[in-house]
Amino acid sequence: MTRNHTPLPLLKDLSADNAAKNGDAVAFQDDTETVTWREYEERSKTAASVLAEHVSQGDRVGFYCKPSVQHAALFNGALKAGAITTNFHVRTAPASFRHCVEKAQPRVVVVDEELADSFDENVTPELLDGIDAVLTIGSPTYEYERAVQPLLDAAAPRELGDIVEELAFGRALFDGLLVEEIRELDLFLVVFGVPVPEEFSADPNQYREQNVEGRPFS
Repeated sequence: MTRNHTPLPLLKDLSADNAAKNGDAVAFQDDTETVTWREYEERSKTAASVLAEHVSQGDRVGFYCKPSVQHAALFNGALKAGAITTNFHVRTAPASFRHCVEKAQPRVVVVDEELADSFDENVTPELLDGIDAVLTIGSPTYEYERAVQPLLDAAAPRELGDIVEELAFGRALFDGLLVEEIRELDLFLVVFGVPVPEEFSADPNQYREQNVEGRPFS
């Protein structure tokens, strides 16, 4: 099955494009604040500067947060720092949460202050040992947390790194990027650094996790 695709900008670059084209337009808003695209781009680059102290290209940053402007800026900043991002569902069962963290192996986890107790109840000491930093949106509750806002206030915006993002077709299973039913035409970002071919095979086994996991970034 042949799929022709037009090259798209990297996700991390969309904010810069919008800031240049329509910088004063509203990008995101929540119950407490509103930011323009220009402000969002600057906040994202500042977040990239902070996160680059803990991650390099291909490392993972996990988010245990509710939707917010700060969440969005940190998420975009992680991409700009070259990291792979993942959102952990805040209502998932403890065992499923631990499974997701084990699979993702994040170097950094960003946690909302109001979810700190839930995070602490779900995470294990062994999982915490593998995490370089737990950054909190708000005030830290536990000793292993660090408030992210002072770090952002002390940092300067800068552009960092690249992340490999490609488009593929299929359905992502819960426990990894195992792609099935290639004809369903769902779009996914495949962050394993595997170039997307001009032709997609109808055999979904070619796109299973064991065939892409561990391949180097280009």
